[in-house]
Amino acid sequence: MSQFIIIGSGPGGTAAALPLLQQGHRVLMLERGDFLPKEPDNRSTQAVYIDRKYRTAERWSDGTKGTEGGDGEKFQPWMHYHVGGNAKLYGAALYRFRPGDFRETRYAEGVSPAWPLSYEDFAPYYDAAEALYTVCGNRAEDTTEPTARPYPQSGIKDEAAIAQLKRDLKIDTHTLALGVNPQSQNEWDFRFDKFDAYPDPSLGKSDPEARLLDKLRALGDAFELRTQSLVECIESSYSGTIRGVRLTSGERLTADVYILAAGAINSARILLQSALKHTSPLIGANYMAHLSTTGCALFDRDLQLTFAKTFGSNHWYRPDAPGPQMLGSIQTQGKWDAVQYGDEPWTRELGEPEDIANRCIEFFFMTEDLPLPENRITLQGDGLTLSRRLTNLPLHRELINKFESALKEVPNFKKFASSLMPIDWCTHQCGTLAFGEDPNRSVLDTNCRLHTSDQLYVCDASFFPSSSGLNPTLTVIANALRVGEHLAKI
Repeated sequence: MSQFIIIGSGPGGTAAALPLLQQGHRVLMLERGDFLPKEPDNRSTQAVYIDRKYRTAERWSDGTKGTEGGDGEKFQPWMHYHVGGNAKLYGAALYRFRPGDFRETRYAEGVSPAWPLSYEDFAPYYDAAEALYTVCGNRAEDTTEPTARPYPQSGIKDEAAIAQLKRDLKIDTHTLALGVNPQSQNEWDFRFDKFDAYPDPSLGKSDPEARLLDKLRALGDAFELRTQSLVECIESSYSGTIRGVRLTSGERLTADVYILAAGAINSARILLQSALKHTSPLIGANYMAHLSTTGCALFDRDLQLTFAKTFGSNHWYRPDAPGPQMLGSIQTQGKWDAVQYGDEPWTRELGEPEDIANRCIEFFFMTEDLPLPENRITLQGDGLTLSRRLTNLPLHRELINKFESALKEVPNFKKFASSLMPIDWCTHQCGTLAFGEDPNRSVLDTNCRLHTSDQLYVCDASFFPSSSGLNPTLTVIANALRVGEHLAKI
């Protein structure tokens, strides 16, 4: 049996560990952070959003020349370094990519390249990922779904205002697929009102700590999780032979096989801090994150909403339709309160925070971002620079405009406002170590092994050659199960 070191405890790292341990291998998992404390502040908008209590204090540089805020301006990234990774504060929307997402799509501003594998290659691992994360949904409601296989759990019931909105809108909608098990897992009661983009101390939201950590520990002492263990670099020869990983503490750890799962930005950063950076000029290149916009729809009545995140629409995202529509996907957010509205100055055109919090529904719009070589992670001194020129902005704006037009036909609707997420919103990050068959055009092979090393694999969203227009987490989990299964057999 082999010894594995997995760098990162997020959705990819924990999912890859499961088949390895099930086949008797040993796994040392290194997490740079610690367990996110379970405390009342987990459910405090002031602590989470205003004080940014759980976000990293790192400052990165915006290297996007010719854009507002570019040319070196510092920003605090939307990153959380805890056991479970950024998924500790995600919204748990868990979509499968559609078959068309794995094929080439040509846009006016560039090409979304084909993946070296098809939807059919991922399908059984999507099944396993949905089961692991107890995904709730209603497959029959969304005509873009690639399978008729029922979700493991029925969809979360709409609250009255969301159910009415679905009836009033003249577009296709569906119950949003969410990873959740509402039964309380510990001394904390499960609450939907502080679910989306909050830590969940009850562990009812499906994140890596909630759904996989106990499973990994139950497989015996072959699994070890070490927290507060920040990997500085991977030590290797220029030819790709891995000699170990070096922590910032100076400690050096060795294994037979190494798996990077630190997230698309930090996995690329670790390689760029290593001698392996010389093995491919594409390391850190082709960074993608969805074009993402938050929109708030104001109504002329109190909506009495506790949890709104059960609304999804792929009305304008149909990659498998003849003459595919690729504007993007739409979903609701959990529910903002007056404190959060007070932190978003662009919402002031709707009214004062205390007046509008109970009369608004918050939406999230996503459009596919395209891989560009100049959109990349670079290192300058001790700092990280993120460069990103947006693509597909006209499509993204069209998506938002079409939805606003649909809202205008809804009774009681009054006004709509929106804001494009800035560069520090690096959620849905992907693409920095894309996989493929040609070493001249990709960093990893189809099993997510570094082309130039037999010992190093990647199991986060770094491997994506394109971003699609849907949430990436379920695909990260499915791929990590696939790669872990492959590694368990060799």
